[in-house]
Amino acid sequence: MSRAEEEAAHALLHTAGIQAHHQAHYEPAIPIRRGTSNANARGNTEDRRRRRQWLLQTYASDHAGCCRCYRCGCLLIELEITVDRIVPGCLGGRYTRSNIRPACAACNSETGGGLRK
Repeated sequence: MSRAEEEAAHALLHTAGIQAHHQAHYEPAIPIRRGTSNANARGNTEDRRRRRQWLLQTYASDHAGCCRCYRCGCLLIELEITVDRIVPGCLGGRYTRSNIRPACAACNSETGGGLRK
């Protein structure tokens, strides 16, 4: 084998070694799902609209077409309601009627993923 052939073979082995190292350390055998999405858990637009209407009816206030935020008590119309999960999603809480209540956007974002009373 000539010197040029030896260098070419060495370069080929080196490149193959780098590729094998890269695959072993940087490419998982099973694809990893990056992040999570609430899209399926929350349902489509119609599901969310029906959920807000249910909250308005179930938690109706003395003002027609309104309900109150569970935390601060401010009046909410359908467009202002955010759905608060009593048991948060990060702890396995789902958007079921027994696990939701109306909240204003400020209160819902302030409490985050903590358990609420």
